[in-house]
Amino acid sequence: MKKRMGLFVFYDKDNIVDDYILYLLEEISKELSGMVIISNSKLSSKEKSKLNKYCFKYIERENKGLDAGALCDYFRNNNDHEDYDEIVYFNDTCYAPLYPFNEIFKEMDEKKCDFWGLTVGEKETNYYEAIKEPYFPKHIQTFFIVFRKNVFLSDAFKNYWKNFKLEEMKSFNDIVSKHELIFTKYLEDNGFKYDYYIKSKVISDDYHRNYNHFAFSSANLVIDEKAPFIKRKCFITPIENLIYMNANNDLKRAYLYIKNNTNYDTKMIWQNVLRLYNIYDVSQVFGLNEIIIPNTYSKYSDVSYFIIIDNLYILDKLIDKINNIHGDFKLYTKTDKIYSILKDLKMDVKKYNSNLMNLVLEDMKKTKSEYIGFFNFKDDTSSQVITNYSDGETILDNILDNNNYVEEIINRIKDENISMAYAPNTYVKDEFKNEMLWDKKIFDLVKSLVPDYKLLDISKNPVSQREAWIAKNSLLNHLPKNNEIIEDELFSKVLSIAIGYYGVLDSKYPIIVSNLEFSNYYLSLQGSIIDKSFTSLRNNKEDYSSSFIGSLTFIRKSTNGKEILLKGIKRRIKKVIKKR
Repeated sequence: MKKRMGLFVFYDKDNIVDDYILYLLEEISKELSGMVIISNSKLSSKEKSKLNKYCFKYIERENKGLDAGALCDYFRNNNDHEDYDEIVYFNDTCYAPLYPFNEIFKEMDEKKCDFWGLTVGEKETNYYEAIKEPYFPKHIQTFFIVFRKNVFLSDAFKNYWKNFKLEEMKSFNDIVSKHELIFTKYLEDNGFKYDYYIKSKVISDDYHRNYNHFAFSSANLVIDEKAPFIKRKCFITPIENLIYMNANNDLKRAYLYIKNNTNYDTKMIWQNVLRLYNIYDVSQVFGLNEIIIPNTYSKYSDVSYFIIIDNLYILDKLIDKINNIHGDFKLYTKTDKIYSILKDLKMDVKKYNSNLMNLVLEDMKKTKSEYIGFFNFKDDTSSQVITNYSDGETILDNILDNNNYVEEIINRIKDENISMAYAPNTYVKDEFKNEMLWDKKIFDLVKSLVPDYKLLDISKNPVSQREAWIAKNSLLNHLPKNNEIIEDELFSKVLSIAIGYYGVLDSKYPIIVSNLEFSNYYLSLQGSIIDKSFTSLRNNKEDYSSSFIGSLTFIRKSTNGKEILLKGIKRRIKKVIKKR
């Protein structure tokens, strides 16, 4: 084996070393004779000790110039690498290896080249001011690159870092335009040959197909090309870009393949993703909606259901479901008539006046069932929107349809990466009444119940506001022991939002489940919304790019819709000007 030195650059905004980093270092160490680790984060002794296990030298520095700055400092001030045959530079921006590194090194050892990488960016139209040519050149993408001895001992290599303008590297775009896009050509111009591992058919010189191919074509790279990584930014790439490039079905396909066909522990992905990024942003890219198709089960899980019922319209159907669903049901009502009906049926029902939160939470904490269900059937008789009965129908048909359907939901929650399942929102009510973004009062109450979730953001929608869900009982362990009493009309909504974040704190994500009938309705509804928005915008003679972004803004009704639209229009204008 060649004598290889690893050069790993690490950064984390919370100064935490997650498990995926340790797995990456453990696996790549099998191909190395030694390693230098550069941390652009100031780590505690505990976190630092995790990294020290893998390196003979640990360097800590300010995150000046990001990864490129770390390399610049290292090559200016160190010579440990001079005794090695190769330097393997890599960073923390990937979840890897999905496939063994030894297969990659074995193949690339046979290549007649001076340096190599995993992937390349093809020649593309230039849109960076730092590059004067109309195109930026084909280049190795610098999250993983291997230099052979004749390269890193050369004057050209040393001079590159000696003359590197570290003070100009103030942003990620600076690193890309002033380093990554030109570094390969610089070495090539000085007589060095390069190669790359993944010769993907989806990568071409067409801008739209090549733009961030590791994000837009990750499924192709992982499944067909056996790429040993999936980039972390795949989980937070802007949704308007993803739908335009791959209909937003790429990440889920790649992830499911990794989960079902490789030895990579996907818990490591969620530990990192859910700590760093708001679950709403992740949900937009990853897609948390799932269609449930029930199977036949002979044994059912132990579930306790807690149901608030103040809606006479849905009472008969609810009673019918309770009589046919396996589980322990506890009901709460403030309505005399409903209380009397349920009492006559010998059901476990409690009357509440202004103590709903105490009643429900005390009963929840007493249950020993592994799973809990929570449902709120409000009194919607005063609603101006005719959704009182259809809302109840949606909840019951998509969560409590029958025993086999419930058990299939539980089966999904048993997945080690999933925490709970919500009933789907009806969308017509929520979208067109613009109720999806929470108000300040609800937000503050949720924050009081989820004090440990640092990414709570009033500008980000909760994953679901539907007050109907089934979850792992363990999520209740996150409830604060001494929290203020939340008034009855807000309690169920606040709890239903908060519990989704409890799952996130356990590095698990929620899903939104629906049956086939509701899924058909949802597809038809969303198709109508998209068609209406396209028609409206096209009648105003907008071009396709702007129309697309405008359509998304219409659908999402997000607080940053105008910002997204303006950015899209600006990008389009720049492209048109450059073409002329």
